[in-house]
Amino acid sequence: MGYSTQAEHVKSARKDHEPCDWCLQKIKKGDSYVRWRWYDSGDASTVRVHPECYQALKEMQKSEGWDFEFYPGNNPRGGFCGWCGECEHCKAHKAA
Repeated sequence: MGYSTQAEHVKSARKDHEPCDWCLQKIKKGDSYVRWRWYDSGDASTVRVHPECYQALKEMQKSEGWDFEFYPGNNPRGGFCGWCGECEHCKAHKAA
């Protein structure tokens, strides 16, 4: 079981980052994002997500409990439906 640091809200990215760890859409220079460090069995990584993806993560956490796992790209930006295809997030993604 791992642990993480406190989430930090970054107002403006200084450079382009790897994709959001929630939705896999790029975090671009100038975008705001939320980040924290995750430690597990001697491994460390930085998690970066869009603010709306962080809110979706927090909502999922309410229903799944504190120690749930998610995999990058399993949810649309700002949603936690698992790409159901029916919700507003999925429909917006399909339209784009």
